[in-house]
Amino acid sequence: MAGKTQREAAQEVGIAEETVSRWVNGDAEFVAVLNARRQELWQANAEKLRALMARAIDALGDILESDDDTLRL
Repeated sequence: MAGKTQREAAQEVGIAEETVSRWVNGDAEFVAVLNARRQELWQANAEKLRALMARAIDALGDILESDDDTLRL
């Protein structure tokens, strides 16, 4: 989930890498839960990005229009 390899995930929770591989490649219920969690993470990050978008656009506009040569692009 956190960008870890199967080996890293297995080590973190104290199970064999083969167990994680078996779950990912052959356990439909595990895969469904994994995919649902991934979707939740994507949604949460998309919401954070949307919340920052207006501020980022305003900040970029200020930089582009700045009279300060060290800031203006």
